[in-house]
Amino acid sequence: MVQQNVSSPLVAEALAVREALQTASSLSVTHLRMYSDNQTLIRAINEKLFEKEIYGILNDIEAFFSLFVDLVFFYLPRAENGHADALAKYILRNPNHVMDRPMG
Repeated sequence: MVQQNVSSPLVAEALAVREALQTASSLSVTHLRMYSDNQTLIRAINEKLFEKEIYGILNDIEAFFSLFVDLVFFYLPRAENGHADALAKYILRNPNHVMDRPMG
């Protein structure tokens, strides 16, 4: 999903996690491991440190916890996830293209 005018990488990543949880729950996924290269977000979720900037999104994320039997969040350094990082940067530079398909 493409979002316009996102205020920071932290907000963007939090929105992506919320969207992924919503999609997974709608597909009746019960066990899920989520990885992110945003250490601040993973720490905020795992330690329930509700950062001011993403407070509402973190509340939404926490509401999904009860829908999963097993839901775990992991920090994955960007250097170990080059393909996803390259795709994210491509989308940022080309917001009208998602997965090489023109949008809009």
